[in-house]
Amino acid sequence: AFVGFLGGEDVEQQRLFAKHLLTASIMSAPAAIVAAKMLFPEVNPEQVERNLDVSKEKIGSNLLDAISNGTTEGLKLAVNVGAMLLVFLAMVEMANTCLLWFGDMINVNEMVGNDPNYVVGNPDDKVGLRLEYLLGYIFAPLAWIIGVPSPDIVAVGQLLGQKTILNEFIAYISMGNMKASGSLVEAKSLLISTYALCGFANISSIGIQIGGIGSLAPGQRKTL
Repeated sequence: AFVGFLGGEDVEQQRLFAKHLLTASIMSAPAAIVAAKMLFPEVNPEQVERNLDVSKEKIGSNLLDAISNGTTEGLKLAVNVGAMLLVFLAMVEMANTCLLWFGDMINVNEMVGNDPNYVVGNPDDKVGLRLEYLLGYIFAPLAWIIGVPSPDIVAVGQLLGQKTILNEFIAYISMGNMKASGSLVEAKSLLISTYALCGFANISSIGIQIGGIGSLAPGQRKTL
């Protein structure tokens, strides 16, 4: 999906972004382990429990029982992911509706629309005071720190904000729209954004992990 958003119909562009997305995905695995070790360091490695015991009930008594158990667990996980995304997207849309209403009240929506740094990620969205606009300026310093050229820091900051409050799927859609419209001036900005957006670090993923992984490992819900 991401390759389609960023590469469009150009096969060479698809290959280019596929290469970078694959690299970013592989990099995420050791990065996640490092982050986990930082959050929960091993005080005494010798005390780490290395025995893995899975109850017979979870495995199943035979092949058909195992398939049915796996199907049930997978369905729970899939429904949970879908429901969490739906709820968080609805909450963000509600927040944007309130901000746009407030923008109309204080007459700033038109001013926001005329801001040359404001990049509309989705052409169907109403232009005005939105979370994406605010987060674009909040995340602009971070975009600059990771090497985004100055002309694009607000636009990339907006993408980082979308990825944080919504999810990377929507952020990549916006990035594809920005790329198609030429809103991102520097090629380096596209490359950095491809790596920066590739991940599952966003607010909605907290609920997904608690509900999804928590159902697979109930004893670790508090840790998650």
